[in-house]
Amino acid sequence: IQDEYQQLLDDYDERKRLRMMGLGDGIRFGIPALDAVIGGYHNGELNLLAGASSSGKSSACVALAWHAAVMQGKNVVFSTTETLRPQIIRKLIARHSKMEQFGIPEGLNTRNLKDGTLSETEEIKRRDVVQDLTRNTAYGKIYVMQVPRGGSLATIESKMTHINASMFQVDLGIIDSLNLLKPGIKRMSEREEFSYILREAKSFAATFDDGRGLPVISPWQTNRSGQTLASKSGAYKTDALSDT
Repeated sequence: IQDEYQQLLDDYDERKRLRMMGLGDGIRFGIPALDAVIGGYHNGELNLLAGASSSGKSSACVALAWHAAVMQGKNVVFSTTETLRPQIIRKLIARHSKMEQFGIPEGLNTRNLKDGTLSETEEIKRRDVVQDLTRNTAYGKIYVMQVPRGGSLATIESKMTHINASMFQVDLGIIDSLNLLKPGIKRMSEREEFSYILREAKSFAATFDDGRGLPVISPWQTNRSGQTLASKSGAYKTDALSDT
């Protein structure tokens, strides 16, 4: 570390500056109560967004990607397995349309975006929304990647590494979702395969970009017994994760 003298000093000064601004040094979700508890997502961390089926986990990941890029200027790679890439992009547009500057308090509806049933006024607003989301240099970048059938964590790591080297520095990786990836090695049971994928994902988060690390976030479905216990205790525990 002898050659990193100034970097070490600057790192602390930057963390202090962000703390005094009430921002923290991690990537924030944009929900004040949640951010106050978590303190932001940091490089090297693997975070699972646990919840029941159809509880909005993927939509929450989209909201996080949007907040990280637009409100914090971070560069995000959003890898999607089951949900199609155009669906993720429509959700990003819908979220961006709720910004006060566009004058659409409720935002553009994703169903109307999909079906082409926006009103004439909304169609005009849509152009402004898309132009701002894609052209505003104050925002970070969002790259939405469709994971191919049979894709593994190695597939995603290879693509993210390429993007990091040739397009932009990746600040946040969202994988929707880890439990739908193929394990690198065939295991005896699905439970063992999930455990293997999670260990590999944690290693990926810690070693990305020659050890700089990366916050990696993925939704993960909870099992029924876990949901029951969580409703009683007020929190999910790791044994509530399906098949893990």
